[in-house]
Amino acid sequence: MLLADEPTGNLDEDTRDEIINLLEKLWRERGLTLILVTHDTAIAQRAERVGVMSKGLLTVRPAGRHRPADLSSAAGGTAAGGTAAGGTAAGGPATAPPGAP
Repeated sequence: MLLADEPTGNLDEDTRDEIINLLEKLWRERGLTLILVTHDTAIAQRAERVGVMSKGLLTVRPAGRHRPADLSSAAGGTAAGGTAAGGTAAGGPATAPPGAP
């Protein structure tokens, strides 16, 4: 499991793209579960699932997937929900417990 809390928060777009591409490569090649917290919608749109924390509740939904090359043209910069302790957790596939949605 790889946990990343705002790994691109203070980076320019080119460096952001490099870091996200590296994390995505690790996720794909090693079969890791990746949980990434971000306020960047361009990053969140690349996830298979997005969890939004609001008022202490976590809502998880499928997200729109884009190819890595599409990141530079995706909209970004707006907060993707959350409270002071919130934000958006964008993640790759994980094994869910039996009976989980």
